[in-house]
Amino acid sequence: MAMSRLPRIINLILCGVILFSGYQAYHIRDLYVKLLKSSGQYIPLTQGQVYIGNAPPWLKTVAETTGFLTNHLAPNETFLAINDDAIYYFLTGKDSPYRQFSFCNAFKIDPQQEKEIIDQMEKKRINYVLISNRAFSKDPELGMFGETYCLLLAKYLSDNFTIVASSGDWSKAASWFGNH
Repeated sequence: MAMSRLPRIINLILCGVILFSGYQAYHIRDLYVKLLKSSGQYIPLTQGQVYIGNAPPWLKTVAETTGFLTNHLAPNETFLAINDDAIYYFLTGKDSPYRQFSFCNAFKIDPQQEKEIIDQMEKKRINYVLISNRAFSKDPELGMFGETYCLLLAKYLSDNFTIVASSGDWSKAASWFGNH
């Protein structure tokens, strides 16, 4: 073997470096987990109860939004989440009224599919629609809801729904991974 041809001291040093690197990787991960557990990174919801690495403002928005939905939806009622917020179905224990979980420019939702979504909303008597600020992004992959994608659905929502609550910071631009 290659290691047996090296002097014994070199073998010991190499083994020590490998063991020390493994210990360091474990130690760094342990410190990261301890930091998360001590910095308010906990989702204190019935369905959540986990520590995650998202920013505290995001966690606050998720908790507020989930609380609103939980307090306002009847036991057999659900809601539609736009743009890409399937987490709220999980956290509220509700099913999506339609098979489409993600709404953005990249998914190319055609007008026929928009009509199906509207039909399902009417059939299931959807009274609440959750719209993330990611629905109004300058990122071409995300797009602008009602301008670059889902024109029919946006018009339907505008004609049939009113804003009843808002949470989170809508003044900052949304992105794929931040501020939504």
